[in-house]
Amino acid sequence: MIVSSVKLSEGEILFMQPFKFSGISLSNRKIINIDLKSGKHSGRGEAAPLEFFGTESYSFAIETLQKFVNDFSEFEIESLDDIINLLDKNAKELSPCSTAAFEQALIALYSNYTGQKESQVYRKIFNIIDTEGIKEFPETKIPLNSVIAVDKKEDIPEKIRNLKNQGYRAFKLKIGRASLSEDIEIVALCREISGEDIILRLDANCKLSGENIINAINSFDRFNPQYIEQPVKDLSELKRFHESIKIKLAADEQILSVSEAEKIIENKLANFLIIKPPFLGGVIKSYRLMRKAEKKGIFCTITSALQSYSGMLPSIYLTSNTNHSGYAGFDTIKLLSNQETAIIENGNLILDL
Repeated sequence: MIVSSVKLSEGEILFMQPFKFSGISLSNRKIINIDLKSGKHSGRGEAAPLEFFGTESYSFAIETLQKFVNDFSEFEIESLDDIINLLDKNAKELSPCSTAAFEQALIALYSNYTGQKESQVYRKIFNIIDTEGIKEFPETKIPLNSVIAVDKKEDIPEKIRNLKNQGYRAFKLKIGRASLSEDIEIVALCREISGEDIILRLDANCKLSGENIINAINSFDRFNPQYIEQPVKDLSELKRFHESIKIKLAADEQILSVSEAEKIIENKLANFLIIKPPFLGGVIKSYRLMRKAEKKGIFCTITSALQSYSGMLPSIYLTSNTNHSGYAGFDTIKLLSNQETAIIENGNLILDL
């Protein structure tokens, strides 16, 4: 397969309602599409950097991709090993989201050229990298967690009952308000309404603070959360208190790169990693990272990075094929104005593999 041309185009993702987190509200976001061609065959990838999350801006991503296009010369791909090696080589020149987009475009092109389903090609690549982390059969139903972001306490009961009726069995609740007591009231109500059989995850977005930070974290233990996500900006601040912390910790905002994630794994700063593959340079790098974490007894939760559904598919295939903590973070699909072919039933993302 001779890859003969590359082209960039800009696009936009629209949300049906604003997505709110960490004091930011998004109604839309810009993306960069990269299209590769080999004869009559083509493949597209999506770069969707978030300037307030990660290490790259939109302008930096498009700058590195434009340089890649300007320096482009045709190349040949004969095997999946060639794809893996090429991506490792170009990762030094491209930003993480740009590398992820190039990875997606290259695998999509290879899939079209060879007449294989993309899901099958991704599974073969994961097997080449490390067979031990692959499930015997890919999941065709991926359980999702649903994010609960509420402005008013009185909105919680109806929201949770509606989600339970839709089949959701895991909720992620935003905390980190100015008043700890208000957070505790809201988490208590959420647990009361949802029941003990529902998995509850807490997301602090680095907003817990104060001299009694350990007491603040432990105050949520009575509600039996699976973990609390990024209670502070740097989890190393809590390392010496690990024996005193009653709740498992998850790293999210701190995972700004593969190297940062590796430091968290090596120093066991968290029990869970929140994996957003585009911010780590794609699913190949993410899978390698997941295997390192698994060997250290650290679990991984794979989530979207607010891409389009097409942009999420590599991360979805990673989730379908590999060992993870369950209840993935792709429920943001419901926010998209264009949900493409996505199907969510009974709290599960349904895949045709």
